[in-house]
Amino acid sequence: MQEMPPVLEDVAKQYPERYIFKQGDICDTELVASLFAEYEIDAVCHLAAESHVDRSIEGPEAFIRTNVNGTFTLLDAARKA
Repeated sequence: MQEMPPVLEDVAKQYPERYIFKQGDICDTELVASLFAEYEIDAVCHLAAESHVDRSIEGPEAFIRTNVNGTFTLLDAARKA
């Protein structure tokens, strides 16, 4: 079973009928598309970005994958939905 991050517990309590937690890879095109197909999504909050700039200097691949490719995957699925 997926465990909800503690930072999201207040959101889940405040909007139990509108909030669903799904853990997955933002670059997984099939997963992201299936979520848009399964749920009537009318808003997206993208929190999957890599944010530590100092680590991006040593290993930029993860940042490109998540921040660029993942964002594209999410936007493309939203556009198609």
